[in-house]
Amino acid sequence: MLRVLRYRYVSPRVLRRTLLFWGGAVLVSAIAMAFAWAANGAAGLFGRAAAARPWLPFIVSPAGLALSVWLTRTVFPGAQGSGIPQTIAALHLGDAPLVDRILSLRIAVGKVCLTLLGL
Repeated sequence: MLRVLRYRYVSPRVLRRTLLFWGGAVLVSAIAMAFAWAANGAAGLFGRAAAARPWLPFIVSPAGLALSVWLTRTVFPGAQGSGIPQTIAALHLGDAPLVDRILSLRIAVGKVCLTLLGL
């Protein structure tokens, strides 16, 4: 009986870590769902515009590519690529300011916006 009761007690530290883990999981899934919703909207908008004006993709696609290159180089430097090599490199770095520069919220927002622009 005492053994069962002893394992039912959860320390505040373990409880906090568990809540942080699940809170992060909920936040990441909400962001992924919002991104999927926005991607569907962007692709649908492009599809409707292309159906209404068949010549429009020949203008919008190159202009969108030029705009995304310009935004990547000027507004969101460091947002090139998938981000996986940057994340792996940041995990091995010990310099916090450099990690913050490599994995910043600005770069994450830029990657999302540029991906949606590409759709």
